Amino acid sequence: TWHNKTYEFDNEPFYAEKNWGAAMPTKWYWTQCNSFHGYQQLSVTAGGGIRKIPFGKEEALGMVSVHYNGTFYEAVPWTGEMEW
Repeated sequence: TWHNKTYEFDNEPFYAEKNWGAAMPTKWYWTQCNSFHGYQQLSVTAGGGIRKIPFGKEEALGMVSVHYNGTFYEAVPWTGEMEW
């Protein structure tokens, strides 16, 4: 959801991963997709997580970026609100 609009991707090939371990954030994701039927110049990348910061606190962060026909669009916490 970005600026009160939900975007969904159905039946599109993508790559995603998640890692575990003491040094990794408590939640973490990364995905990238650049194979959209009928859209040769489209790539979507997203990543984020919840990480520990000093004084026992946590910080949630994330980003989504879209490259389309040579133009870069970004959805990042400093330009709007994001939610898990």
